[in-house]
Amino acid sequence: EYTSTPDVSFVPDVLNNVDYSDTSAIVPVRCDSFGYIKPVYKVAFMMPFYENLEPSINVSSAYKMKAEGDYPSFQFIHFYEGFLIAADSMAKLGMNIELFVYDTMNDTATVRRITQKPEFKNLDLIIGPLYTQNLHIVAKAIRGTQTRLVNPFSLNTSLLEANPNLFFLQPLVASKADQMLNYIKDSLANANVIILHNSKRDEVYLA
Repeated sequence: EYTSTPDVSFVPDVLNNVDYSDTSAIVPVRCDSFGYIKPVYKVAFMMPFYENLEPSINVSSAYKMKAEGDYPSFQFIHFYEGFLIAADSMAKLGMNIELFVYDTMNDTATVRRITQKPEFKNLDLIIGPLYTQNLHIVAKAIRGTQTRLVNPFSLNTSLLEANPNLFFLQPLVASKADQMLNYIKDSLANANVIILHNSKRDEVYLA
């Protein structure tokens, strides 16, 4: 766990039996303005940094150094660095953030311990965690509160139905298909379009 008060290739969920065409739980929200109501916003960042694997990282020589992709934590450190850039931009606009960074280690017991921490009850925003089981735990922990939960990579729309404060950033396959069809209709009306697929469920849906 890391706690700070700044002025400010991921591994996706492996989801089964997801109805990509079900958009009934999605409600459009206007995001073109924001007012800073609170003097300080408490934000938690939950990612599997795998701090327990740190001793295996050896950069003492080129011979002992592995490729970046061989270290699981590096996949998420890049995303965290991007988040810090965004947080710094918000700080320059006058938003004060108290940031809590948690290493979930992709472990459900660790995630449960994090949700029991005193500061967890007063968070304004949570980014993460990854993987469906961990997301279920956090979504249940904040149910009935005003905490917003943003999951950057999940596509499991069933989670949205019982969690009005849960937001997804990944566009659904159905949304991608609609936008593609609109583009073909508007810009390629007279073109011959050939769609190839290999019988995977999501590709069949697009076709």
